[in-house]
Amino acid sequence: MPIENWCDAPQIHPSQVRVGDIIGTLRDTKLRLTVKLIGGPQTTPRQWTFFTRDDNGLQRTSTFGEDELVRRYAKAY
Repeated sequence: MPIENWCDAPQIHPSQVRVGDIIGTLRDTKLRLTVKLIGGPQTTPRQWTFFTRDDNGLQRTSTFGEDELVRRYAKAY
């Protein structure tokens, strides 16, 4: 069951994100992104690029570094 409130979503390291997860940033935002493809990690500095689709169907790209966390609203099974 997806988490409704952004502050209730667990904070995870970008390396723990999987295709199908619904993620967001640590900032207070209503933007939820469904991960479609993952690029990375890049080396020096380690970064993960997530190719996602938002609730409106727009495609987006987000990059997170080694020292950043993301919120996971729903985990892919």
